[in-house]
Amino acid sequence: MTYAVGFAARPVGGIVFGQLGDRYGRRKLLQLSLVLVGASTFLMGCLLTFAQIGYWARPCW
Repeated sequence: MTYAVGFAARPVGGIVFGQLGDRYGRRKLLQLSLVLVGASTFLMGCLLTFAQIGYWARPCW
């Protein structure tokens, strides 16, 4: 399922970021995408663990 979401989201992201890159500049959009990836990675690291909150940390599936 993760592969399918990435497969579908990549062209959509290319269209959106392509249009914005043409409008605002590709360097600014590259910097924005790197900040978004870094922020999401940092926030995933801030998630609580099973030892801290127990079964609330388990996946929903």
